[in-house]
Amino acid sequence: MSELRQTVIRMLARPAGSIGFAIVALTLLVAVTAPLIAPYDPAAIAMAKRFAAPSFDHWLGTDHLGRDNLSRVIHGTRLALTIAFPAVLSAFAAGLLLGLVAGYVGGLIDRVLTVIADTFLSFPSVILGLALLTLVGQSVLNTTLVIALSLFPYYLRLARGLALSTRHQPYIKAERSLGAGRGRIMFLHLLPNMLPPLLVVVAMDIPSAIVIEAGLAFLGLGVPPPAPDWGVLLNEGFVNVAISAWPLVGPLMAIIFVTTGFTLLGETFRDIADPRLAGLGRRTGRFLMRRAR
Repeated sequence: MSELRQTVIRMLARPAGSIGFAIVALTLLVAVTAPLIAPYDPAAIAMAKRFAAPSFDHWLGTDHLGRDNLSRVIHGTRLALTIAFPAVLSAFAAGLLLGLVAGYVGGLIDRVLTVIADTFLSFPSVILGLALLTLVGQSVLNTTLVIALSLFPYYLRLARGLALSTRHQPYIKAERSLGAGRGRIMFLHLLPNMLPPLLVVVAMDIPSAIVIEAGLAFLGLGVPPPAPDWGVLLNEGFVNVAISAWPLVGPLMAIIFVTTGFTLLGETFRDIADPRLAGLGRRTGRFLMRRAR
């Protein structure tokens, strides 16, 4: 607990970390209290007020059905995090477990899991999501599972590389000589040393999951309308942009604001957890961590 506290203090001591933490904390607060702070029911239709400009009654105006844009954006925050967090954590858990087994056990299991991961990695995340959602249908659960499926190969490859680089360390050999079994070595010795770089990727994948989910919904294959999803709001806003651009302002600002906060927090955590990756981009950092031996 003291190590975690020191890490948080070091992150907050950096401007990027403190700004990112403030944005993420505010985002979580909005998501939790959405029904309390939203001024209107996000599904309440008022055709007499459709495409209303911003006012004291409707700070971001209304959409084509007279629904309050601000209320829909606020409720969209909860929906975005409800999908992004489970998707990333599921991908992390599955990739960590399979990568640990592949890297430590090796042999046929390693080859099969590597081929599976490389097959999924050959498809861009959005294209893979479009194909799978076309088959399984639109829902919050299906969108979450599809995003998790598109992200888990990265964790599998990273966990496999970390396991390969760690299993030949002297302390692992000493454990084997003392009669420790595979399970004890993998979960008591390899796993704790693999978690920090993997948690860095988790922190930086949350904004990616939010953008993927919004992109799928915008294309009509994510969360279906009339859910107040940011991608749905963007889709409806672009359809009616010639009449009013105000329905686009809220979701665009929300996506930029939230993804910036998580990105700043993730990059600060990355720089503290592994100074060798400081200043590098997300993809470059991933590549170096996978190549580390």
